[in-house]
Amino acid sequence: MYSAEPKRLAYSVDDAAKRIGCGRTTVFGLIRTGRLAAVKLGGRTLVTESALSTLLASLPPAESCKKTD
Repeated sequence: MYSAEPKRLAYSVDDAAKRIGCGRTTVFGLIRTGRLAAVKLGGRTLVTESALSTLLASLPPAESCKKTD
């Protein structure tokens, strides 16, 4: 039987951006302003899965897209 890949604990900035659907510049901006926690491993910047979840949970709900006449 084929075993599924284990859940990743951390992502590169590029992979974190893909995971939440934005660009890497946005991710670096979120890190710079302290809204997204990141860690360094050697020269790499990594974003943990829990940091991404925390960021998404802190965002306000989307506005309704209903048209008003």
